[in-house]
Amino acid sequence: MASVAAAPLFMALMAAPAHAQIVNTATVSGTPDSGGTVEAEAMESVTVALPIDAVNDTATGVNGATGDPDVLNVLDDDSLNSLGVTPSEVTITLATGSTVPAELTFDPATGTVGVPAGTAAGTYTFDYTICETANPNNCDTATVSVTVDPSDIQATDDTVTGINGATGQDGVLDLYAGDEVNNVDADPTNVILTVPATTTSGQPNAVPSELTLNPDGTVDVEPGTPAGTYSFEYQICETLNPTNCTTAVATVTVDPSPIVATDDSVTGINGATGADDVLNVFADDEVNTVDADATNGILSVPATDAAGNPNSVPSELVFDPADGSIDVLPGTPAGTYSFTYQLCEALNPTNCETAVASVTVDPSEVVATDDSTTVPAADATAGVDDVLNVFDDDTVNTADADATNATLSVPATDAAGNPNSVPSELVFNPADGTVDVAPGTLAGDYSFTYEICETLNPTNCETAVATVTVSPAPMLEMLKEADDTEFVTVGQVITYTYTVTNTGNVIIRGVAVTDTHNAAGAAPTPENETLLTDAGTVGDSTDAAQDGSWDVLAPGDTITFTGTYTVQQADIDNLQ
Repeated sequence: MASVAAAPLFMALMAAPAHAQIVNTATVSGTPDSGGTVEAEAMESVTVALPIDAVNDTATGVNGATGDPDVLNVLDDDSLNSLGVTPSEVTITLATGSTVPAELTFDPATGTVGVPAGTAAGTYTFDYTICETANPNNCDTATVSVTVDPSDIQATDDTVTGINGATGQDGVLDLYAGDEVNNVDADPTNVILTVPATTTSGQPNAVPSELTLNPDGTVDVEPGTPAGTYSFEYQICETLNPTNCTTAVATVTVDPSPIVATDDSVTGINGATGADDVLNVFADDEVNTVDADATNGILSVPATDAAGNPNSVPSELVFDPADGSIDVLPGTPAGTYSFTYQLCEALNPTNCETAVASVTVDPSEVVATDDSTTVPAADATAGVDDVLNVFDDDTVNTADADATNATLSVPATDAAGNPNSVPSELVFNPADGTVDVAPGTLAGDYSFTYEICETLNPTNCETAVATVTVSPAPMLEMLKEADDTEFVTVGQVITYTYTVTNTGNVIIRGVAVTDTHNAAGAAPTPENETLLTDAGTVGDSTDAAQDGSWDVLAPGDTITFTGTYTVQQADIDNLQ
């Protein structure tokens, strides 16, 4: 500082073009002893610094994923001499001791602050200093604060239905589909997908065992998955900001397999012998478009049929639900036997369909063969048992017919509709099939129609004819008697009676008697035929006129003839 002399002190403010200056001029004065006044002046100029103000800068809501090269300029709101400043008026530097975060860019030449793309969310700060270019010591410091927000993240619930659980299916869902991060589709590059241990409501959470969540966000349904709805909550977090997360629910609805149960029927089954495995109800049935069997289906017999009527397996059948087979028991009467069965998917036991199994059992083949025999006359006369058996040569179900598999009867009419019965000359025993000939049966053919019916199916019948032929044995006996046989005299009339009996077994027609003798006159002429005994059927011996010949003489009947002879002298003479 310059030295000054004693003088009065005063100050004056002087303006300069750019900066104000304070010019101090000091005057010192005094009165010397020698008289008068003595003065001295001294002057000093002080430049007045312009007011400089660095204002804190703040930027918020910056999208860190995309970044922004110019989120703010530190000179914004800064002033010099209360006026906005430009980079030409100030020098921008990083404040002493401060560093620019790696997540920000800072250009001291322009004051621009940027956020690079891919910057994690957070608040990033640093201090800067501005100094007046004209007065480098005229400085001020402020703080830059940039808040980077996480990206907008959206997770959308994912749902799929109609999945076939029996076969399973890959990629039924893509959890990334419909999800977004920062308005672009979410994928493994921009999000992290996890399954939290609990749901947002605090319930336990996990991927159901029936599903598989793949690293690429796809969801598979395992083969053999029962029908149902399977859900879990998943979380996507922004890769850039792993705590920036949201959740959604993945739901997969698995359908039961289609089931086709087809009615089953079989005909022509022999009920007498029965048969195994006449039908299998699995045949033509399907589970999930493949043939149904014990591995994919469960068979049962519901208590009621589709119409609500009681339902069960008929006692004549045996149904094996384990393999679907149906047997017909031996000795099953003819008829149609039906029941409703139920086929359920093994994977989903409540997924069921019903169908009807029907077995038609036929009656056995019955063969009735006409039977015939010939009986000698002598046997017929005496009567004979068991001349034939109508069971002979008859069959039921190809086996010999007998009282165990067939019943015998005599229908009221024969095959032609004519009245039918067992002739009185025969005895028919339906219990054993034998036919007897009654005593005194005459020669002839004796027939009747019999019916043989299957014991198992009494209406399954056939007819045949039993015929017994009694051999003819014609025979006559005659007794000749004279009314006087001793000491007859010439001129005496001797009356002869001829008694004729049909002792055979056939009718004899035109019965006439001729007589010869050794007498001199003509032999008697038997005539005046008369029925003496009608032993059999009344009226079966007949004669139209007494002409010396009896027209019809039935077996066992007796007739008489008479003839006369008049004794002559020549008879006496010739016979002496």
